Formats: sequence, C-alpha cells, structure tokens
Amino acid sequence: TLARVGADVKTGADGVDIQRLELRAPGATQVRVSGRLRNAPTGTRFEGTTRIEAGDPRALIAWLTDRTEQQAAAAGPWKVAADVTLGGDAIAIERLKLELDRMTVEGRVAYAWANDERPARLDAAITAPEIDLDRVNALSKALLGGTAFDWPRDVTLSLKIGRAIVAGVEAKQTDVNMRIGANGIEIERLAIADLGGAALAVKARIDTKAQTPRGALTLDFDARTLDGLVILLEKFAPQAADQLRGYAGRLTPVSLRASFAVDPGPAGSALANATFKVDGRAGASRIALQGDVGTASDAGKLDIAALGAAQVNLSGRVDADEGVALMDLVGLDRFIAVDKRPGRLTLTAKGQLGGDLVVDGQLAVGALGISA
Repeated sequence: TLARVGADVKTGADGVDIQRLELRAPGATQVRVSGRLRNAPTGTRFEGTTRIEAGDPRALIAWLTDRTEQQAAAAGPWKVAADVTLGGDAIAIERLKLELDRMTVEGRVAYAWANDERPARLDAAITAPEIDLDRVNALSKALLGGTAFDWPRDVTLSLKIGRAIVAGVEAKQTDVNMRIGANGIEIERLAIADLGGAALAVKARIDTKAQTPRGALTLDFDARTLDGLVILLEKFAPQAADQLRGYAGRLTPVSLRASFAVDPGPAGSALANATFKVDGRAGASRIALQGDVGTASDAGKLDIAALGAAQVNLSGRVDADEGVALMDLVGLDRFIAVDKRPGRLTLTAKGQLGGDLVVDGQLAVGALGISA
C-alpha cells in the first residue's frame, strides 16, 4: 500500500527523533514528516513539521478511514503544510498553509480537551482570500472520523476572510477578533460586510469575573434582503426560519442599531441591572424599543433559571408614514382595511420574564383605534 518509504530515525532514552520520514500513500500522495516523539505526563507526544500533497484526496481518505462517504468534499488536489503538536490532551497546528482547489488558508489552530482543571479550549487565527467552510467541515469530519471533541467554553478567535461559503450562503469580508471565556466576553470586532444581502457589526466587552457582571454590547444590522439569514436559520431552527420568511418582505430593507449594557445593582444586593435600546427602520416603519431587566447576579453566567426569574420593564413604539404598512407588519391587513394615514403601535410590558407579564398595547391608524 505504501511505496518509496525512507526514514532517518534516532532513538534515545528520552524519545525518538524523526529526522526524515518520506513515503508515497494511496491517492498519489506524498508525505514528508520530521520531528520528535516523546513520552509526556499525558501520554505520547509528537512535535514536528508535516507536509502532505495529495493528487486524489478521495482515495487517500478512503484508505485512511475505510469510508467513502463525503468524498465530494475532497474533490481536487490539495496540499497542507504545518508545524504540528499532537498529544493526548491537545492538538496544535502552527504555520498552517492549506491549498484546496481555489482555496488558500493560512494561520494556526489549537484545541485542548477539557480536564479537571479547565474546560475545553479553542484558539484559532485564520486568514483566507476565499474559503468554503462547508467543504472544509466535511473534509475534517472525513479525516477525523469519530474523534470526540468537547464543545469549547474558552475560545479565542481571529478571522480575516475575503469570501466564505457557510451553509450555502456567501459571506464577504468577514473580520473577527474575539474572546469568550470564564472571565467574560470580549468582542473587539465582529463584522461581516455582506451575508446574503445583510451586513453585521458587533462590539462587546462583558466582565463576569466578579459576582455581578458588567459591560456593554453594540450591534449594527443593515439588510436589503433577509434571504441569507433565512437559509442559515433553516439549518439550525427551521420553525424560526419559516416565521422569518413570512415577515421578510415586510421587514426589508432594515437598518437597526442595538445597545445592551449590564451593571451591578444596588450596593449589597445580589442583582444585576441590564438595559437595552433598539432604534432604526424596518421596511416602511420606524422602530424604537428600550427597557431594562433586573436579574440575579449569576444570570450573567447563562443560568437559565435565573433568567426566567428576571424582572422586565420594556416599552416600544413603531411608526409608519402609511398605516397600511403597519397593519401589514402586525398581520391585521387580512381583516381590517384602513385609510392611507400615518399609524403608530405602542407597547409596554412589565413583570417576570418566566412568569406573569402585564402588557399594554395601542394601535392607531387614522380612525382606527385598538387597545389591549
């Protein structure tokens, strides 16, 4: 199965030095490896450089895994070169350069499994003019097979991608620099210039080290169409995608700016106070929403039960130059015909997020007045 195997190896009490290992594998694959294999407290550990060039990756993957599914992901020759560290507790790939069809990916990726002292950790920095994440994901699954990875709770991520394909949706000019961990969330930049017709920009800094979280988040969202978001939602939340699809025509074009801030409650209390504000336009309507949420201090650590006990106080207003558009937005256009006059919808809600809410709403368009 292997051909042209050659190696220069030196063994010693502290490990094995692989000065050179070259071989030809199925799929017209040339493999070159050098590095050091040694024993570590967590098991055998390899540190070295690897270069693989495969003319027919499908044949290589079938040989490595004894599986032939997802072979379309490996269509076309590919090359990969990197400095690799492999151990029982972590994987690190430095100076990565992957060439697959028209894709060229450079950067580094490090993953550590969870242990008694820390959660699973992911650290990645990737740059690429163009990348098909669907194919990369399928290729990774084919190569890694049934290897189990814990979901990382400590994540440092840096991405600079000119054009990416995600779940069949094209994303242009993606720029991400963020950190999520036990001490909080820091998003220095998360921006997508065009995601299937929508643009997104997020900045955040939320500190959860103290008993009571504090910080702020801002979000800017502009979209001429929501088609891309609908396609993405179909992969993860089909029911929500169907609902959004029904409203997409009424909501676009949309331009929204949202802000969220969380601060400690009164001195000596175990409460955190979060405030939020949303302003912008959706379709022919102007939207203004604001409010505050009082939660137990541990709600900042994503305690769902604590979030359910949160006290909510919000108010909102939607104005439309033509009430017909407002009736269409709330879904009453099938039942009530209104004059072509300006319209306004106001809404207030107070109470417990997971309990009873007192809601007061008014809708006014020309001669029509509805309250509930």
